[in-house]
Amino acid sequence: MILIAHRGASGYCLENTMASFEKALEMGATMIELDVQLTADEKIVVYHDFELGRIAKGEGFIKDQLSEDLVKLDIPLLEDVLDLVPSDVVINVEIKRLGIDRRDVAQKVYTMVEEKGRLESITFSAFDHQILLDLQSLGAKRLGLLLDSGMVRPWDYMQSIGLHCISINQSKAFIHPQFVEQAHAHGYQVFSYTVNEPQVAKTFETFGVDGIFTNYLDILNKE
Repeated sequence: MILIAHRGASGYCLENTMASFEKALEMGATMIELDVQLTADEKIVVYHDFELGRIAKGEGFIKDQLSEDLVKLDIPLLEDVLDLVPSDVVINVEIKRLGIDRRDVAQKVYTMVEEKGRLESITFSAFDHQILLDLQSLGAKRLGLLLDSGMVRPWDYMQSIGLHCISINQSKAFIHPQFVEQAHAHGYQVFSYTVNEPQVAKTFETFGVDGIFTNYLDILNKE
């Protein structure tokens, strides 16, 4: 079971910061997850929430901020993280976009990753499945379907919209052995988020879950 550094080593450093990604690498991460979205000046920043306040001080939507102001708040640019993380470490890039913001974030992120020569070591994921379809049309091969519900037969859903993913990234609340078995039978890996409880991690390992997003890369060594 792959242990995926959720927003970096966010159990030890502030999430989605350069320090968090550096700590994840120090802890031996083979896969790192992060979140990206567009700023007002159409730069790609690494930040989870749509609004400032919880992690970085301030208020307002990220989409309405200038990147130079966000960098001052310890919010990194995606390009800087791609330069930091070696190509043998897979990065799961979760792309976020508010429904009211119809800018082509898929194109921006795909182009950035392509220019950095990282398409083979990046998996794209999104709760906005239109973004996944857009990425697929651009040529992306490594896509993860993000779910936060007990969707019945997500493999049928993907087939119905012509979406080809390599994994189903499902909330831990909806993981059970039959789901894992059926997903594998249909050719999908199963990743689950966000697993910070050692017993849950160990149980999911017995279920055959392929990977967990966790704030603690040393979770299996914890009691």
